[in-house]
Amino acid sequence: MNNILTSLKEQKKNLDSQHSQTVSRINNSIASIQSQLLVVRASLANATNTEVISSLRNQENSLIITDTSERQKLNSENSSYTKKSNALQSQIANAEQDLANVNKQDNIFTNNIETMNG
Repeated sequence: MNNILTSLKEQKKNLDSQHSQTVSRINNSIASIQSQLLVVRASLANATNTEVISSLRNQENSLIITDTSERQKLNSENSSYTKKSNALQSQIANAEQDLANVNKQDNIFTNNIETMNG
């Protein structure tokens, strides 16, 4: 019973760590995209050549699409993490309760034996 609880807590710890790393990576990607968008938009503000403007607009659109995709990945990661985390938390709580019940039953059994042995 204790091994199950230990395993569940380790799974939760690993899940938290993986989630943190994934969120950090996605957030870094979003920050990079936002930085690139600032540069492209600043260049657009100063551009006069229609070919350059067209190229910058294409870059801007591509970055916006990538940004949207990364934000969707972040939302999906957070949603998946919440579901998995809640399931593990529930399993941990159940295992802790089961362990407490086993300990209680052990104490009752021990007390009964001591009473019978007088």
